[in-house]
Amino acid sequence: RKTYNHPVFPTAGSNIELSYEPAGGPLGGDISYYRVELDTSYYYPWKWGTAFHVRGLFGYVDDYFGDRVPTYEKFKLGGSRTIRGYENQDIGPKDKYNNNICGNKEFVLNLEYIIPILPNQFQFVTFYDMGNAIKNSEQFSPSSMRKSIGIGARLFLPIGPVRLDLGYKLGRKKGESATQFHFGVGGQFF
Repeated sequence: RKTYNHPVFPTAGSNIELSYEPAGGPLGGDISYYRVELDTSYYYPWKWGTAFHVRGLFGYVDDYFGDRVPTYEKFKLGGSRTIRGYENQDIGPKDKYNNNICGNKEFVLNLEYIIPILPNQFQFVTFYDMGNAIKNSEQFSPSSMRKSIGIGARLFLPIGPVRLDLGYKLGRKKGESATQFHFGVGGQFF
């Protein structure tokens, strides 16, 4: 369900997407799992044409009959569409070699303040992101969330929508860089 006031540069309205993806199980096949995701976005107009944007993403993936869910079907967070300031697919449970083994549960919260510079052409944003992907045996807790803050720009160019974001990690771990730059072309911003 989408009620945005503009397809590329919304400042009011909402988007609610609920998806269920079955694989195998009663359908047959070599692998058996199911994935459920809820992705919600709300835009609240404020003074001088600015707006607040709140997005929540929740997901769960598990097997049907005790089969193993393939790693490539699990959740891996980080990057311009989930938690900015982190490399793509960098957030999630790690093995002893620090490789991301991905999670069965995901939670993402994005908060943005949108400042239109040129109507429907250029927006400046500030953001706060938080979230994590965890295994079935783990519980979400505020201390386990990866967090970032940053600034960004949304442009509409002849090649289509372009997004630029610079995120700064809050509570970064040893060996992690402090910042990460993100660049994206095409599609909606969230």
